[in-house]
Amino acid sequence: ERGTIELSDKVIAMSIDQERISNVFGVLLLSIFCSTFYFLYRKAENDKQRKGVLAMIALAIGCVAFFALFEQAAGVMNSFADERTNTSIAGREFPAEWFQSVNSVFIMLLSAAFAAFFTWVVAKNLAFNDIKKFGVALIFMGLAFVVMLPAAGGKDVSPWFLVGFYFFSTVAELFLSPVGLSSMSKLAPPSAAGLVMGVWFLSTSN
Repeated sequence: ERGTIELSDKVIAMSIDQERISNVFGVLLLSIFCSTFYFLYRKAENDKQRKGVLAMIALAIGCVAFFALFEQAAGVMNSFADERTNTSIAGREFPAEWFQSVNSVFIMLLSAAFAAFFTWVVAKNLAFNDIKKFGVALIFMGLAFVVMLPAAGGKDVSPWFLVGFYFFSTVAELFLSPVGLSSMSKLAPPSAAGLVMGVWFLSTSN
C-alpha cells in the first residue's frame, strides 16, 4: 500500500512538473513572438513599413488561429478516428491511422486545380489578395468543424465525416500555406527581410 501511495505521489509530481514546463514554455514562446514584432516595428523606417508590420501581425494572428485548428487533425481527430469512427467500408476493416493520409491525398488531387485557379485570378486581375486568401482559409477551416458537428458525441460514426473534415481543412491549407511566407516577405521592412521565414514559423509554433 505504501508503494502504491509513493507511486501515486510520483505520478502527481510528474504531472505538475509537465504542466509547469508547458506553462513556462508557452509564456516564453509568446514573449518571443511579441518581442519579434516589436523589434520589426522599431526597424520600420517610415509609415508605409510600419503599416506593413501591423499587417504582418494580423496575418500572424490569423496563422496562429488557423494552425491551432488545423493541427487538431493529428490529435483530437486521430483519437476520434480510433475510438468513435466506424473503420470499415463494404465490410472490410482498415486501420484508423489511414485517416492521416487523407489530407495528403486531397493535396495531390487538388493542387493542380488550385494552381490553375490562382493563375486565372492573376490573369483576370481580380482583387483577391493574400489577406483575403487568409480569410477564405479560416472560413473553410471553420466549415471543416461544422461538418463534424453531427458526429460529435457519437459512437461508430461514418468515416465520411472525417473525410469531409479533411477535405475542407485541405482546401483551407491550400489557400493559406502557399501565400503565407510570400505575403510576410512583401510586408517586412527590407532591413529585417532575413527574419521573415523565422517569423512565419514562429507563428506556426505559437
